Amino acid sequence: MVVGDIYRNEPNHKIVIKEIISLGLEFIHEIKSISTPDNVPLCIRIGINMGSVNIGILGNEIPRLCVVGNTVNVAARLQSTAEEDTIQMSRHVYEQMKEGMVSDIVIFRKENVFLKNIGSVTTYNIRQRDCQIKQSTKT
Repeated sequence: MVVGDIYRNEPNHKIVIKEIISLGLEFIHEIKSISTPDNVPLCIRIGINMGSVNIGILGNEIPRLCVVGNTVNVAARLQSTAEEDTIQMSRHVYEQMKEGMVSDIVIFRKENVFLKNIGSVTTYNIRQRDCQIKQSTKT
């Protein structure tokens, strides 16, 4: 999980979203260079959401910094329902980033994506122009 721009002093949503999307696209590209024992390429799914979060240290014996809240939950649901090698983002993120993105990406809209404990929503997906999306064979 990546949490960005927690200590913002000025509104810079568009810059942060562009940087996070660029980072996600780099992850998708770089994961293909990892060799596996069976030579099957690794795949990744990324979910992006934005909003308020709660941050704190949880645990006594093994304290850990935790980031929680509805924003985190929605991002996790977006990730779990994304197609392989794509970035799935919420409508709110899409509305913030749709202007000024680079031309080597393809953005496509998905209707009625069911997110557990949230319901059916419209999401927006990003993939690099040269990537092919595998069709799911699940029935």
